[in-house]
Amino acid sequence: MISEQFLEQVLSESQKMGFIGGGPLDQHLTHSRDFLSAIDEISAGGQNKKGFSIVDMGSGGGLPGIPLAAWIEKANFRLIESSLKRSRFLQSIVEEAGETTRVEVVNKSAESAARENKFRETQDLLVSRLFGPISVALECGSPFIRVSGILIISKYPEPKYNLKNEHPAVLETLGLEELEEWSNGRSTFAIFRKVSQVSQDYPRKTGLPRKRPLFSVSRETL
Repeated sequence: MISEQFLEQVLSESQKMGFIGGGPLDQHLTHSRDFLSAIDEISAGGQNKKGFSIVDMGSGGGLPGIPLAAWIEKANFRLIESSLKRSRFLQSIVEEAGETTRVEVVNKSAESAARENKFRETQDLLVSRLFGPISVALECGSPFIRVSGILIISKYPEPKYNLKNEHPAVLETLGLEELEEWSNGRSTFAIFRKVSQVSQDYPRKTGLPRKRPLFSVSRETL
């Protein structure tokens, strides 16, 4: 079990190591709590069922994955992080917390991990912050999620995405349906539901989703 005291301790260490941004830790935890609120509303409490699976794509210094693992005690977590240094830090947190059977750190690029049978279209829900443009987050994220699963991606309040009208072919290719954005006036999340399986062509090789995005919008996701 991950206590609030332990959570604050490891996030403080993560901040000192430069793995998460500056500013008060409360601010970072508040954003993670907003993820929790969105998950609770969209999943209607389903995340509290034993065996529910959540993937944090681009976990970095542990946000929002580590706090969510502390608060959603019955769910299983996969923390996807390409940096070896950050992955080792995350692994040390998981081991110290005694959560190795429930929380797995995956030191791979999202593109690489999403192609493995162990991870591909097996997860119930994906969260992501600071991963990059929405096109990259969707191409890399959709292959992790089973049909009927949900993607929750942090974004700027503006512009509001309208991908179902502007890029419907891309959404169809990635097997996604765009839902109404979630916002509480402090945090905003783009929400997508997986409606069909994704071709084995996606995600493309590591780096290509960023180098040659499937589409673009004016501002990046958070």
